[in-house]
Amino acid sequence: MVGVAAPFVFNLFYVCGVKDQESVTDTSPWPVSESTPAMSNLAFSHITVRDAHWAGIFAHGLPERFLRDLSFEDVDIAFSADATEGRPAMAGHGSKMSKVGLFARFVDGLHCSNVTFEGYEGEVHQIADCSRAAFWDLQGKHG
Repeated sequence: MVGVAAPFVFNLFYVCGVKDQESVTDTSPWPVSESTPAMSNLAFSHITVRDAHWAGIFAHGLPERFLRDLSFEDVDIAFSADATEGRPAMAGHGSKMSKVGLFARFVDGLHCSNVTFEGYEGEVHQIADCSRAAFWDLQGKHG
């Protein structure tokens, strides 16, 4: 991939045309129902990304339903020297991002093996409210 704003995006917490609806703007847990989104058991390997902008990996589940079992192996992500900033995948809350290596919130089972981020700013990863996160040979080179 070349010139992608955020090459890996998994976002269960998104604004989808109804920005003022409470179920979209309220970040507290809601009761799980048949309409609660779910995403699990995703694996990515042997992928090279050049000239990324906002975030290399953006994974945001819901407080009531975590993203489950995301796996990355042999992934190399390099950020553009002229990276722009933005909110990945209809993320209506939170700050705009630029050159964030890995952002994860509300994820259960995040596994990274031989993952490299080149040209990121700040910490190589921003992780909150996650369980079972494991990193083997996670590498970073500041921009």
